Amino acid sequence: MWCVSFSSSHKKTSKLSNIILHQFEGLHKLWDTPQLLEIWEDSVRATHHFLSDAEVNQIKKYVPQALTGVKHLIVAENEIGIPVAVMGTQDHRLEMLFISSKERGKGIGK
Repeated sequence: MWCVSFSSSHKKTSKLSNIILHQFEGLHKLWDTPQLLEIWEDSVRATHHFLSDAEVNQIKKYVPQALTGVKHLIVAENEIGIPVAVMGTQDHRLEMLFISSKERGKGIGK
């Protein structure tokens, strides 16, 4: 379950069970985009069976721009600091939610 309140700070961290959430506003361009790209691809390949490999690879080119362009980026890390999910919101709308296939079914996307 995501439990984050938005504030005007650039980074906010909260803990939920064994998952640590980091919220970035503006400074999220400093986050490790390749790790988040891996989460995106893992999540898409596990849930978007209607996309071909070529389509996934084509869309993948635009994901770093989407990750750095969203107003609020929230990254969930497991207890050893590995990112396992990413959520982006803007104008009170959920723009993206991608969860590592290893974390699916554990309640993190609620």
